[in-house]
Amino acid sequence: MIVSGDLIATVSGGLFRTAYLATAPYESGRTTMLDLKIRASAFNLIAKVGKQVTFTLYLSAAYDPTDGETTKGSPTQYVKKVSPPSAYKEMYIDGEIIRKGDCRVVLPAKDLEFTPEVGIEVTIDTVVWKIVGLKPVYSGEQIAAYTLQLRR
Repeated sequence: MIVSGDLIATVSGGLFRTAYLATAPYESGRTTMLDLKIRASAFNLIAKVGKQVTFTLYLSAAYDPTDGETTKGSPTQYVKKVSPPSAYKEMYIDGEIIRKGDCRVVLPAKDLEFTPEVGIEVTIDTVVWKIVGLKPVYSGEQIAAYTLQLRR
């Protein structure tokens, strides 16, 4: 069942409340025109209605074995548009994987200079969040967008 009226559900294909269904074997192929259009559509939609945020990556972290600490390197920042943050519905909050206060956003993959990963800092309206979960949304062989779970 697809939850309607939800921008994230629209971009990511909806939330499914059923068990995994059997599917036919998938045969790898080339990128089609439809795949390119879907990727561009996700980018254009979020460019229109999205919110500008800052992703902060620490690319040159160093581990010190004497004290067991990892020192962050210099930060690299990317300013991107994402879907407006959406809180999780109460029925999905389990206290472990999804906690109260978590939110989710959709980040289009088109023209993305980095690959989203758990632990990357995301600044939304001066509030710093961390990516604690992510799910790529595919169109054929290409990733059209990423659904990111954020936590303060």
